Amino acid sequence: MKSLIVEDDKTTRTILRKWLDSLGGCEMAEDGLVGMDLFKKALLSGQPFQLVCLDISMHNMDGRDVLRTIRNLEENQGVCAAEEVKVLMITGNDDRASILESFKAKCDGYLPKPLAKKSFMAKLAEIKVLEPKVEEEGGIRLNTLVIEDEKTTRLILGKWMSSFGTCDVASDGHEGVDAFRLALKSGAPYDLICLDIIPGMNGHQALQEIRALEASMGVVGKEGVKVLMVTANEDGASVMKAFKAQCSGYMTKPLSRAKLVEQLKEMDFTVPE
Repeated sequence: MKSLIVEDDKTTRTILRKWLDSLGGCEMAEDGLVGMDLFKKALLSGQPFQLVCLDISMHNMDGRDVLRTIRNLEENQGVCAAEEVKVLMITGNDDRASILESFKAKCDGYLPKPLAKKSFMAKLAEIKVLEPKVEEEGGIRLNTLVIEDEKTTRLILGKWMSSFGTCDVASDGHEGVDAFRLALKSGAPYDLICLDIIPGMNGHQALQEIRALEASMGVVGKEGVKVLMVTANEDGASVMKAFKAQCSGYMTKPLSRAKLVEQLKEMDFTVPE
């Protein structure tokens, strides 16, 4: 899929490009005039874009004016309705009048900021530029972070969790919290963190910082990442401390895949045996 991002905010442009690069070619414009020029050249060359992600409030040319020009260019080139580019309006302005004006200008969808990868991909499926994401046989794809200082355990957990989806690993709490912060701010947060009670920034401290980061981004309660504490420490005080810091589950070593699957199911994840 060939995409065009027309967005004046650099951070938003970078995030969108990261998500769209994996789906095919992607070009970017930092204002409406540049975006309009890129769209026109692609259309006249016979290699049009299939998707335009278009911000509303930009300098030089308002996003809705860009959209009207896009539709006029397509009409002048004899592009039928079924072949028109899909246009997704992405903006911090979510008032009803703005939404209605965008749809009158023939946008295909509307997504308010702040952006999240899951809602973005779901919207692409809704406007029919992507196939709807379906559960794989036996479970769903999980995006997991393993924070574990012991190399063998880290490799084992990484291997097991990779069979359920994607998995990143960190060898200490500081590295793990940094990875979590980056994923959260990019709009592609983890679904699950497997967290050891480790030295340095210990697991309890890492969990507290993770929850604080979520709270600062407005992520609360059930919207937060699920955290499975994985440790050799099974004393009652340690368990209680972990749950007070809002962990979702607790698993003691030695580990086994069967024990992991059982714990994930208790945390409401659907995973294969």
